[in-house]
Amino acid sequence: MKKLTRTGIAALSTGLLITMVGVGTASAHERGSGGGSVEGDGSSFGSFKFHGHNGSRDPFDASGYFKGTSPAGPIITLQGPITCLVVDGNRAGFIYRIDNSSTPSPFTGQEVKVSIEQGRAGGKDKIGFSFGAPAGTNKDCKPGDASSNVDKGYVKVRGNGGHD
Repeated sequence: MKKLTRTGIAALSTGLLITMVGVGTASAHERGSGGGSVEGDGSSFGSFKFHGHNGSRDPFDASGYFKGTSPAGPIITLQGPITCLVVDGNRAGFIYRIDNSSTPSPFTGQEVKVSIEQGRAGGKDKIGFSFGAPAGTNKDCKPGDASSNVDKGYVKVRGNGGHD
């Protein structure tokens, strides 16, 4: 059996590091459940309206738009394109990037993660928000905490198989 030299150990360590970085990069764009679509129009701590679609397994291959206003009305309006979408059963997560038509403008460019859950068998629809991440820092959009009830209106989640 050959004895490992410092050069051999360094080469082995570099190879493991490259492998680990490759795995990390692959998981940064984790595969979704095959895509799907979401829509909603209602209120829960302010009003919201959105629609989004993802026809592939890449969560960042999404399209759509989100618009939300604060409970005080249009004083605060955050809106922008949906850039990531993952559907998982009756739950979905998506990210939208606040665009320059939003007010106040200091939020422009930041990302908001939205998690929704469509109520089953008469259950309440739910929604949750994670605000203020710098653009590009969200590495996935899997559904997270959707703990606020939708007071008025609805959210809908559909997988690409056409299931509600």
